[in-house]
Amino acid sequence: MKLREYLRSARHRSGGVITSMAIRTKIPYAANNFGTNPYITYRMMEKAIVQGQNINGGFANVSVWSGLANAVQEIANISPVYVTAALVQGVSGSALDQSAATLTPLTWQNAYNGVPGYLYNAILGRAATSAEFIAAGATLSGDKQTLLVPPGFLPLFDTAPLTLAAGRYAIQFEIGGAPQLTLTIPNAATYPAGTPIPFTGTTPATNWGYLATGTGITAVTAGLNDATGTVATFDGTNLTLSKSFTSTAGQTIQLNSRYPACNAISNATLGDATTSSATGRKCVFLKNWTAGGGVTGVTQASGTSYTTLLEVSGTNSANAPCFAGPGDSICNDNHDQNPDNSWGDADGAQGIIGRACNQAGIPFVRLAVSGSKPSNEVLYGGNWLRKFMVRNCTHIIHINGHNDRALPWAGAAGVGFNATMQAWNNIYRNAAKRGAQTKVFAMTLMPQATGTFATDTGQTPTATSIDANGAQVQYRTKLLAGGFVPANGDPDVAADAWQQLYDGATAAGLSIVNAGAGSGKWPYSADWVSNSYRGGTLEGTHYQYTVSGYMAPWLAAQLPAFAAM
Repeated sequence: MKLREYLRSARHRSGGVITSMAIRTKIPYAANNFGTNPYITYRMMEKAIVQGQNINGGFANVSVWSGLANAVQEIANISPVYVTAALVQGVSGSALDQSAATLTPLTWQNAYNGVPGYLYNAILGRAATSAEFIAAGATLSGDKQTLLVPPGFLPLFDTAPLTLAAGRYAIQFEIGGAPQLTLTIPNAATYPAGTPIPFTGTTPATNWGYLATGTGITAVTAGLNDATGTVATFDGTNLTLSKSFTSTAGQTIQLNSRYPACNAISNATLGDATTSSATGRKCVFLKNWTAGGGVTGVTQASGTSYTTLLEVSGTNSANAPCFAGPGDSICNDNHDQNPDNSWGDADGAQGIIGRACNQAGIPFVRLAVSGSKPSNEVLYGGNWLRKFMVRNCTHIIHINGHNDRALPWAGAAGVGFNATMQAWNNIYRNAAKRGAQTKVFAMTLMPQATGTFATDTGQTPTATSIDANGAQVQYRTKLLAGGFVPANGDPDVAADAWQQLYDGATAAGLSIVNAGAGSGKWPYSADWVSNSYRGGTLEGTHYQYTVSGYMAPWLAAQLPAFAAM
């Protein structure tokens, strides 16, 4: 099913427009291990910027691996995953006990039955049938509330006939897999890929992908997807590995089931919490997560990676706009850490774009992937999932292109910076709700910095934003000049984030402030120096909470006019 056909399907809801009902859900772009307790439950506090009815959303057993250069980057994960979810309305504060709230379990019957608009194969980039889904291993519990999602599939939960008021609610999301196993290989031998390997220990789950680790086993290449490592499978009779393995007598190997990690950053101040268990449904359908409510082992900590729904959407009768923020780590905004170890603004909206949309009261979708390059999407595609996520969006907004700034300005799409950004703009413009009429808002790129405060305490980093090829500077010149031709892939609107970095710095209390772009210095605050944990890289590449805080109002003031276009 093409995205345009989607809008005519059973999932297209009448009585308004479909818009985003979440500010923290996001696209998965990594994979994590299930441990000995293979069920993990997350409570993530969310916010609906506007009211919505007929609530829907999905989960993708796919990850976007931006480290895969010159290749398709949206890859099916190696293991199936059990998913169970609920929405909790009427939450109050950050307490673990939300007994006064209303909890609605979500069901997955339509996806399991292959009803149009509810089930997709994200790798093939099309709708999937129930027969394909079941043949790949999908199962559905008798109460329709737990779905086993095979690798590569994207199911959407049954549209919930409820109203989400504008404001705070919670997503409770449980993922489950096979438990971690340690096997013993009795013989010293070489086993070519696909050769049966004798073992002792707990029998692995049948036809379940595991990541194998141990002496002599090819490990995952750093930053790349699981298939670069060694995948173990058991067909009910034989254990095989995807890569050749030479064992020593009696050595052990470890097998881990894997799940997609969307890297939504936990925020204890909002009430986020997580726990794990040996069996499913420990607390996904409970409102009271305290020991008094029968739940133990709960962790509330900021800064950990949560897995949650891909998206939550609803029908808004006031025809609210919906922005999409594709791009790289600058749009992904996971460096927006506050001094109290929370992330983002008071609602958990992160980064310049997230904070600005929240302040302006405009729903938005988070689909940026750290490390991604427009050139890779332009040349190799493999971005169906990201395009799918903008299908309900009316506008595109980004500050993207940092990872392609070394390209020459001139040249064909994928080779020259200008043509690459034009082609990339049109990828998302055409995937959005209004197709070629979708409006795009682009911002100039932030200056780069060579120094890192975490290691060079007290040093002043030297900006490298005016690179030898000048593409980053020429891009800024173009965006400031205007005269755009959207039909050629140009944006419709542009703003100078580069200059605003400096214009807002003094009022924000930053030091080493230099007037204007190209000054050779990056504004910084003293606590960035003393707190090296904040954001990981304390330099100009990934701006911190202070920059997000003072740039968001600047951007928010421009968004109503853009939304009206």
